[in-house]
Amino acid sequence: MKVARDAEKKRALFGANTQNLVALVRASPHGIIAIDLDGTILLWNHAAEEITGWREEEVLGLPIRLFEQENWESYEVLRRRTMTREVFHSLPMDVTRKDGRRIVISYSSAPVCDSKKRVVATMAVIYDISEKLKMETDLKESLEKTNRLLDETVDALSSAVEKRDPYTAGHQQRVAQLACAIAGELGGIAAEHLKGIWTGGILHDIGKIYVPAEILTRPGKLSEIELQLVKSHAEVGFDILKDIEFQCSVPLIVRQHHERLDGSGYPDGLKGDGILFEARVLGVADVVEAMSSHRPYRPSIGVASALEEIKRARGTAYDPSVVDGCLKLFRNGFSFSETPKSPFG
Repeated sequence: MKVARDAEKKRALFGANTQNLVALVRASPHGIIAIDLDGTILLWNHAAEEITGWREEEVLGLPIRLFEQENWESYEVLRRRTMTREVFHSLPMDVTRKDGRRIVISYSSAPVCDSKKRVVATMAVIYDISEKLKMETDLKESLEKTNRLLDETVDALSSAVEKRDPYTAGHQQRVAQLACAIAGELGGIAAEHLKGIWTGGILHDIGKIYVPAEILTRPGKLSEIELQLVKSHAEVGFDILKDIEFQCSVPLIVRQHHERLDGSGYPDGLKGDGILFEARVLGVADVVEAMSSHRPYRPSIGVASALEEIKRARGTAYDPSVVDGCLKLFRNGFSFSETPKSPFG
């Protein structure tokens, strides 16, 4: 009697081609289950057995509650909504296997209608995504660890420069702070490049490791040869960083932070759009911070004079939008922090 009822329900599910369609369902690599209007299991293919540990003969005719005791309500809500012809795709759902092991499945379901278009059952496709989720979690943790190590390496490189040149201690961090503030003020694409701007900022003088410390700390005017040696720091910084796998163009930002729109900068004499936008932001921030800070060869010129300098060269040496953003920041009360910190934690 029970066999006849099951056959009748399956005809409602699959129509005239019952035998062929049931064979196809049973051979599916994904778990396929069917549940009637009362929540009773009608079909449970081999893949569903593999996923849940429950054999078909153990579950047919039993309520779907058997499938998941702890989160029964969430399954019941989905079943009832499917009865109103809703369709669900790839929902992550918790499941307890027969052996008690907890897994996560992908759950997709749709209503099954008879020839009169009445909903008679729910058909669901399931597959185990526990390993996939674990791999994604492991990959995320590995990426976070890699990023932390990279950030720590960046900080160590930045500190190495400043220990050789105590007069510019904090310079790189303050430049990075101002450059990020300018980018934030400009918004749009500039704000999207904050990570590269910050990293480029705290590494922009890394090439000064190559410059003898007595030149960096010497009071008075430098000779032409010494000046050219100091200027080489942009190119040297690029060479130091070029083989590190940053998420953005940090080596090029470092190389170009002394380039100017009119081609008067160094090391490559780039012009206009040939200079990365991040480097244009950094260039303005570098000039303002350097002019407003004390150096061995001169006292601080002051923020006001620094702002006058970038205003004077707006559109020739410096990007107009960057200059405008910087000026607006200071009009609104921007000031350098004593210990600037990364906005990325």
